[in-house]
Amino acid sequence: MESKYNDMVELYNNLRNNIQIQFLLNLPLKNSRIIVHNDGPDTKNNNIYYIAIGSSDTQTVKGWAIDSEKESDFSYVIAKCADRYYLTEKVRRPDVVKAFKGEKNYEYCGYRVQIPTKSLEKSDVISFICISKDMCFRHEPVEFICKEVNINEIDIPP
Repeated sequence: MESKYNDMVELYNNLRNNIQIQFLLNLPLKNSRIIVHNDGPDTKNNNIYYIAIGSSDTQTVKGWAIDSEKESDFSYVIAKCADRYYLTEKVRRPDVVKAFKGEKNYEYCGYRVQIPTKSLEKSDVISFICISKDMCFRHEPVEFICKEVNINEIDIPP
């Protein structure tokens, strides 16, 4: 009985997320200066998202995104991979606040989402769509190239 209940809760949450994502994707598009950073192993070239060969069924994709024009974080960050959309979770990023000289509006600019490894392997790019803090518009997607690598062959910063 508990298993059926958990399945129904998961189904409800997926449906709610899909409706929310569709609403957000229909907001007017605005072209302005935003910064999206992916916390990948190669910080010198952050236009690449590395997919670790032989890794688990899902991968945690994380990073941060800010609206440099409005000097704030975003209401939502949506990841798109292999024609599927994923609503990310907002996370606190004190390192970004410190890097931007104590700008408190960036405190929750972090994002994190679990994406199936098979989706990442099928896709050439992973896109991030950022929704403005006032939820009046969405920004042009920012894309990262997906690249399969053996994680032991690249330098991972400490």
